[in-house]
Formats: sequence, C-alpha cells, structure tokens
Amino acid sequence: MASEFPFLELMLHVATARGVLAWKDWRNAYESVMSRSADGLGVSAVHGARTLDNLAHIELTRENHDFKVAVAPAVLAMLPRSGLPIGVICGGRSPQTERKLFEAATANSALLKTVALTAGRNFAPRALFLESEDISNLRSTAHAVGIQFSPKPPAWLLAQGSADIDSYLSARSWRHEPEPALSSSEFALTSMRFESQCKRQQSGLRLLRYFPRRLPSYVELRDGECATRTDRDWGVYAVLRAHGQNCLVHDIRGKVVAVPAAAPLPRLLGRALALCSGLPPAWLSARDVQWRFPEQNGYHIYTGIPSSVAEIVFLKLGQSPLPLHIPDDFLRTSTSPRAL
Repeated sequence: MASEFPFLELMLHVATARGVLAWKDWRNAYESVMSRSADGLGVSAVHGARTLDNLAHIELTRENHDFKVAVAPAVLAMLPRSGLPIGVICGGRSPQTERKLFEAATANSALLKTVALTAGRNFAPRALFLESEDISNLRSTAHAVGIQFSPKPPAWLLAQGSADIDSYLSARSWRHEPEPALSSSEFALTSMRFESQCKRQQSGLRLLRYFPRRLPSYVELRDGECATRTDRDWGVYAVLRAHGQNCLVHDIRGKVVAVPAAAPLPRLLGRALALCSGLPPAWLSARDVQWRFPEQNGYHIYTGIPSSVAEIVFLKLGQSPLPLHIPDDFLRTSTSPRAL
C-alpha cells in the first residue's frame, strides 16, 4: 500500500525514531522502506543521506572509517529573503509533526505551507514552511511545538562560518613520502572524473583515490612527495583552485547556483545554499544546457540564492563563477514547486 509520505520523509521518520544509526543499519532500513515505497527507486542510500544532510534534517558523521547517521534537532530556520518573515522546518520529524505545526500556527497567527517535491529533487521530504506578518508569531509557533527557533538565517551563519580552502588545507596533517605502490585513480580536470592512473594526469596539486587490498579506499591530496588525507569534496575544489579551473555557474537573473554533479559542494556550504530556499537542489541534465563543460551527467541547481550568500561561497572555494544562464523553462518549474 502506497504511503502518503515521500520516500525520504519516511526515512526521516526512521532516523527520528532511532536517533543515531550506524551506516549498515541506515542502509538496511533504507532498502526495507524502499521495497515498500513507490517513489524511492533510483535514489541510493548515499544520495538519500546526502539530501537529508543538505537540508539539515540529519548529520552525517564519520568514526573509525564508518559513517553514522544522527537526526538533527528540530528547528525553524528563517530564510534569507525580503518580504514576509518565512522559515522552514529542519531536523527530526514524525508523522504527527505537520498536524502539530498546523494547530500551533493557527493559534499563533501564522500560516503553514506544505510543498511537495518531485523526482527532480530526489523525492525529498515535503518542505514545511511557516510564514507570518510578525516574526514573533513564528517564534511562538515554534516554541508551542517544542522546536528551536533561529531568527538569524542559518544560511548566513553557515556560509560565513564555514572553512575556506586555505584554512582547510592548513588544518591537514601533511607528510613527505613517495607515492604508495597501490592501485589508484586520479581526478582529471579534463573530464571532472576519477580516472585510472595509467599515466600522471597533471603536475602540481593532484587528487588521488587509493585502493588498498584489505582496507577501505581513501582520498589523498598530493603535490610531489607532499601528501595528506582529505575529504573528497574539499579535495576537488582545492585542485580546481590550484589549476585555475572554474566550474560553478551563477545565474544572477534567476537567483540560482549550478553545481556540477562531479563536484558536490562541501557539506556546510551545500547546506548554506539549500537553506536559502529550504529546498534541496533540483536536477538539470547536461543535455539540457547550452554551454560546453567537462561535466557529463548534469547539475544540482540551488534556487533562491541571494547574491551576497553566493559570493561568500564562491570566495571560500576559490571559484570565479561562470556567468551563464539556466534555461527559462527549467527556472519556471524548479523555482515554483507545488504547494499542497
């Protein structure tokens, strides 16, 4: 029997009930829920967790080479926009959350808006927005249902508080040693993909993935014989900056930022952009854009981005954004998701 909740909203219910899950438990629950859901096919456990993390519903942590999924505290996060005060519900959620919010909003002169999300946004949980003419009504609504209230938009706080490439690299533990004699692949600038290391792809700073026989694979930044373990996403942007290659698209007219699938934003910067709209990024296939770029699959389109927030993100990643335009038809549909 089909559920009234989108697939990833069901997974959010599971995470909320469990609190913290080891990655194996998350994957098993994911497969179990997917087998009973009509809309979860094609969204892997990794992509599902990343979508929920992007929206500040969960926190992905890593301990001893193993990921854990922890539900985030429920919070009403204000959006960085002009006009009527509006916030989105982040963090944990149960099947009763929407009803409780509606009752509290009605009692406190606020309006609850529920927005359904489609396959183009990974069947993410429905977005629950609270709006009112007076921000104090939103605070009262949040407190009435026992959730935290963040009057300053978290999008600003995350963008400003996140590390930049220089601080990230300086915090790494660098060592001097020759390349290990292990099977490996290297991030190639020409294709924006990890390719088998048949020959050295480029000089200067490089990003490599090593595959030890009996241990998990790992990613490393290397410049000659100087090397350090790294997060994959930060490593990609460090290499792009080192070689002067820009990949992010900023359509100021549409207030959107396009991120190549091959170069996902580091966690907190991705969350900063998602919490500008309260929505996960929409998917735009590479076949539907007019520009030429190494990205082969497509782009994650973050919507409702104030230029001031976008500029902070670009600066932190050492990117000069490409001033290209997203197709008008796509903008019309992706920036106006269906309200229930």
